[in-house]
Amino acid sequence: METGTTTTPLINLSDPEFWEQPLDQRDEGFDLLRREQPVSWQDPPLAFAPTKFPAPRAYWAVTRHADIQRVSRDTDTFSAADGTFLFDNLPPEDEYAAAGIMGLDPPRHTKLRGLVQKAFTPRTLARIESQIRERAQQLVAAVAPLGECDYRQIVDPMPHLTVCDLLGIPEEGRDHMAHLVHVVAAASGPNGYDQSLQASRDLAAYAIEIARNRASDPREDLITELVNAELDGERFQEEDLGAMVALLIVAGADTTAGTLHQALVALDAFPAERARLLADFDRFGETAVEEILRWATPGVYIRRTAKIDTEIGAQRITAGENVVLWFRSGNRDESVFEDPYRFDISRTPNPHLAFGGGGRHFCLGNGLARMELRAMLQTLLEELPDIHLLEEPRWLPTPQYVLVEGPMPCRFTPRQGKPGDGRSPLR
Repeated sequence: METGTTTTPLINLSDPEFWEQPLDQRDEGFDLLRREQPVSWQDPPLAFAPTKFPAPRAYWAVTRHADIQRVSRDTDTFSAADGTFLFDNLPPEDEYAAAGIMGLDPPRHTKLRGLVQKAFTPRTLARIESQIRERAQQLVAAVAPLGECDYRQIVDPMPHLTVCDLLGIPEEGRDHMAHLVHVVAAASGPNGYDQSLQASRDLAAYAIEIARNRASDPREDLITELVNAELDGERFQEEDLGAMVALLIVAGADTTAGTLHQALVALDAFPAERARLLADFDRFGETAVEEILRWATPGVYIRRTAKIDTEIGAQRITAGENVVLWFRSGNRDESVFEDPYRFDISRTPNPHLAFGGGGRHFCLGNGLARMELRAMLQTLLEELPDIHLLEEPRWLPTPQYVLVEGPMPCRFTPRQGKPGDGRSPLR
């Protein structure tokens, strides 16, 4: 058993040069860690932290599927309350504004999650399924006659607008909200994490402003429900509302869009799988969505803190040390996924970690994300079956999310939509 924190990692995940590499080279680095150092001591992530606070501490990187699941589900041993980001230098109020209930432990996490959970029940989602399909059709129809466009023009608006509809974000605030969400999710480079932190604060403040309005002018939306929700006599406080809305819109927008970015990359790279899906979407649609989620893993990691002395994979962990779970690495674990670098739309079983490693913090919006992915994927393949990217995308050089930097030019055979299908779907 290793007993110290002096072993040099084979791959330095705190080095920004690692994240400037293409995705396949990043994945190769994690392959090496899983084989040789599945739990490795990493340098403080100075390049990926806000600069206005004391320097962040070093951490343990956990890269194997089984270890990630174990830590995710063991809230008695591993705490979320000390922060969820790679860096651990945020003041508590900023951490909460940025992470919301992801950064809470039971019992408070349990109570607050219970207040919002009903918004994501299968019955609730079924009521908006037709709206999601209609929006996907409108977005595709808007570009179908063009023959080429920026792929992000098609797929990026849907998840953002869907979560805005659910929450009840006013029409006039949606563009500003989209900008803030992108700043939060796309942090990289000098001062990027300071800007991300400020955007998180601004999102929470804007949500609180809307919530105050809903208290006197209720609507049929999730923010009104959150304002009025009670569980065991407890209601959301303003800071809870702000953090919850900010979390829902960040987690529900760019992550789903990022998954759709990687979906087309995968379909281009594996034409036989595209052909199978085109030939029988009804048969393969559900498993294809799960494989896209495994392949994409848009939320790359989450941090926990050891409450007590413990072990992970025969590595001793001391109470108070940070532990970072690398979900994308777990989703390419050869001991769990046969031939993990083969994109297989019929992969079954598929115990991927795209929504976390299970347990109390499993993603609330997983059903909504699956519904959006299936609707957009089916519409794209039905209406633009030969859509292909014209160049390799550039991925943001950040460990936070797997997102594309810049446009994604694509080409397809033009086709005329039905009358009215070209209307802007953005409002």
